[in-house]
Amino acid sequence: MAYKEKLEHLLSDIQSLETLVRGMQEEDGLSALSLARAGNWAYTVLEKLKTLENEQIQQLHIRLVEQQEELNHLQALTEQYQRRTEESQQTLSQAQATHKVPIRIELNVPIQKEDPLYEEKAEEPTPSVTEKSNVLLQDVLAKQTMADLRKAFSLNDRFRFRRELFGGDEAQMNQTLADLNAMPSLDMAKQYLHERMAWDWQSESVLDFIKLLEKRFI
Repeated sequence: MAYKEKLEHLLSDIQSLETLVRGMQEEDGLSALSLARAGNWAYTVLEKLKTLENEQIQQLHIRLVEQQEELNHLQALTEQYQRRTEESQQTLSQAQATHKVPIRIELNVPIQKEDPLYEEKAEEPTPSVTEKSNVLLQDVLAKQTMADLRKAFSLNDRFRFRRELFGGDEAQMNQTLADLNAMPSLDMAKQYLHERMAWDWQSESVLDFIKLLEKRFI
C-alpha cells in the first residue's frame, strides 16, 4: 500500500475516533462498550502511526546508504583522476626529456649582400620543444583514454549513464564497459549492445553513449 493511501486510512480512523468521542460526550454515562470501542480505535490509530514512522525511518536509512555509496564512488573517482594526473605528468616529463633541442653548429662566415647567390629570406618559425611535447602528450593521452572506454567518460557521464542506461547498477555498467573494451570492432560492440540492452536507441543518453563508443574504435 502506498504511503499516501496509508495516510488517508489513518485520517479516516482518526475521524471515526473523533466521532465516537463526541457521541460519548452526549451520553449521560459512559458505557463499558463505548469505552472499549474508543480504546480499540485509539489503539488502531497508534499502530498505524507507528507503522508510518517505521517506514519513514527505513526510507531515510535507504537514502543515507545511497548517499554514502555516492560519496564512496566520488572518492574512488577522485583517486583515479589523481593517478591519471600523476601519469600524465610523468609522460610529459619523459616526452620533454626525449625531444631535446638539437645543437646547431654554424660557421661564423659573413655573407656579402653583393654576392649574387645571396637572397634575403625570412626565417620560418620552428615549433618549440614545449609545443612538440604538448602535441605528443595529447596524442598519448588520447590513445590511452580511448584504449579503455571507462576512462573516456567524464564524472557527469558516469552518473548519467549509470542512472539512465543501467538503472543505477554500477556493477552492470562496469561489466558492460569491460566487455566493450574487449570487442575487436565497432560493429561487434553495437551488436553486443543491441542483443543485451533494452534501450531506447533514439534517446539522448544512448546517442551520447554510442558517440563515445565510436571514438573508442577510431
